[in-house]
Order: sequence, then structure tokens, then C-alpha cells
Amino acid sequence: MKTGKTFLEHLPPDQLVPIETVVHYTGLSRRTISRFCHGKHVSGRKLAYYDFGKREKRFKVRDVIEFVEGLRR
Repeated sequence: MKTGKTFLEHLPPDQLVPIETVVHYTGLSRRTISRFCHGKHVSGRKLAYYDFGKREKRFKVRDVIEFVEGLRR
């Protein structure tokens, strides 16, 4: 029996995941995710992230799920 949860929702909400996981979960490109992170996307939405140096971003599972839910119309 399916629970209806996605693979990301099975992870602890405070766990940090790499950008590749966010790309896989959302189906968006790395570049689009980066634009959301820096607030440069045309929608004006922003995705919270943790910066661990050049090209090393990590995202909280909770923030990613909330971000995707916020895109729902």
C-alpha cells in the first residue's frame, strides 16, 4: 500500500540535502534552482539554502517542501 509520500518527505525535516536532490525532487534545472536561491528568478520567489562555499549549497528538507507547496496554484 502506498503512503502517498515522496522520497524527500521520508527524510527528517531538518536534514540538509545537496542541490542534486532538489533538482531530482522538483524536476527543475540546477540553474533554475540557483536563480531561486539568489532571488533572481522572474517570479521573485526565494529558496532558502545554506552556503558551504563556492558551488556547495545545501537545503533543508522542510524548506524545499514548503517552497514547492508555495508554487502550487
